[in-house]
Amino acid sequence: MAVKVVVRNNKQIIVPLRFGRAVDGAPVIDAPDVDDRGFAMGNRPGTWGSTNARGAMVGITAGDTVRIKLRREDIDDFGKLKLFATSSDTNVVTVVDSDQQIGAEGIFSIKGLVDVISTPVKIQIHMNSTTGPVLAEMEPHIFQLRQLRTVAHLVTITGAGGSVKTTRTAQDLVDLFNQVNAIWRAAGVEFTYNPAEIRDGAADTIHLATAGIVTTNLAAGQAPEFDRLMNLNKANGAVNVYCVHGSQDPSGWDGLTSAKDANPAAFGSALVDGEQQGQRPLGAQASAMVLAHELGHYLDLQHYNENAAGTTVRSDIWTERRLMDAAFPSQDPPYHFNVGYGDGQQGVVIDLKCLRGDPTDGDLAVARRRSLDAV
Repeated sequence: MAVKVVVRNNKQIIVPLRFGRAVDGAPVIDAPDVDDRGFAMGNRPGTWGSTNARGAMVGITAGDTVRIKLRREDIDDFGKLKLFATSSDTNVVTVVDSDQQIGAEGIFSIKGLVDVISTPVKIQIHMNSTTGPVLAEMEPHIFQLRQLRTVAHLVTITGAGGSVKTTRTAQDLVDLFNQVNAIWRAAGVEFTYNPAEIRDGAADTIHLATAGIVTTNLAAGQAPEFDRLMNLNKANGAVNVYCVHGSQDPSGWDGLTSAKDANPAAFGSALVDGEQQGQRPLGAQASAMVLAHELGHYLDLQHYNENAAGTTVRSDIWTERRLMDAAFPSQDPPYHFNVGYGDGQQGVVIDLKCLRGDPTDGDLAVARRRSLDAV
C-alpha cells in the first residue's frame, strides 16, 4: 500500500519507527527510557561532541546490556516487516544477536562497552537485512560507572506530642535503593547503600517543635529545622539521607535536598514516610522516584517546570516524563495522568540532549560533572 507524503517547506522528516522503553510501569534497570525529542543534534560542545545521528539518545553504563523497544508508525506490524539492528562502531556498543531479525514484540538488546566522548556511534534499524535501507537510528552514549557511597539515617524527632521515629527500616531501604539505582543506571551513577552502615541511635535523635515532623516554610526561604536535620550525625565522605516520619510546609514536600553551593555546611537529603500536607501516600514506586529526584538535586539538578518563585511555568508531557519535574502527573487533562510509568507516577528520564534555547536541558551532563566531587 502506497503512502502519500506532502513535504512542507523542505523540512518535514518521515519517521516510520520510534524508540522507547522495553517495559511499561515501574523503572527496570535494563530497560532505560530514551530521550526522543527532536532529530538532528549536530555539534554539542557542552556535552557529547558532534554527531550526524538523527533520532533518540539513550544512556548505558559500560558493560551493561539493555533492552530497547521499537514503536511503529503506520507501517506493517513487526511480524510482517523484517527488521535488523546494527551498530556503526562495535568497539563502543554492540547489538546482541545482530544477525537475528527483531521479533514481533519489537524489542532488541544492545551492550555498551566503553565510555568515549569523541567517538559518536549509531544504532541503525535496517529493513530486510543488516545491509538494507535504514528506517530509523538512535545514538547510545556509554558511561563509566561512578559509585557514590550513601549512608541512611533512621531519625527520631522529639517535640510536642512526644517522640516519633521514621517507620522505614534498614532492610526496607535495600529495595528502595535498588529502585533508585534502576533509575540512575542509565546515567552511569550508582548510590551504594549498605544496611550495616545504618545510623539510628541516640545520635540520630533530634528535638524539633513537633514530634516526628520537620517544619519548613520554603516559600519564605525559612528552613531552620531542615538545616539542623542535615547536620545530624553526618557521615563523612558519603551522601547522607535522613528518613523522617513527616514534614509540614505550606507547599508540602515528600523529599527535600539542601543546595550544596548555597549551604555546604548543611548538605543532604530528607525523605518522609508518607502523605504530607494532603498529598497522596507514598508507595514503594513513588518513594523511589522521590528519592531519585532528591538525589538529582544533590547532583546539582534543578526543577525545570518552575520559575525562581516556584510557580509552574510548563506542564507538557515531556516535562512530566523527566525526573526533575517538581510534581506528579496531573489528572487534568486525563491523558497526562500516565506518562509511561503507571497512573499518577512521575517519569524518571534524565535527559541527555541539549536543545537550543532550553536552559534546563542536559541534566545528565550536569549530574555526571557533579558526581566527580559529590562526596
